[in-house]
Amino acid sequence: MLKDMDQMEAGIMVTKMSVVLTMLNHGNDEQKRFARAEVKQLAAILERSMEPTAYKLAALNLGFTAEEMEILEQVAV
Repeated sequence: MLKDMDQMEAGIMVTKMSVVLTMLNHGNDEQKRFARAEVKQLAAILERSMEPTAYKLAALNLGFTAEEMEILEQVAV
């Protein structure tokens, strides 16, 4: 269930989160610093706009790994 964005916007945001998580896992030190800040910002936006179940379902459909899901859950808390 989406609150203040449509499905297209939510899909773009979740895809962007996937790219940022890839930077966090595989980037150099500068990219990892950027990704840590960006993941917090994106998680806050998505948390406000998506029901938690929809957020997890979207992440699973995009093929996020268990490690990436753990990072997302830590940031969301």
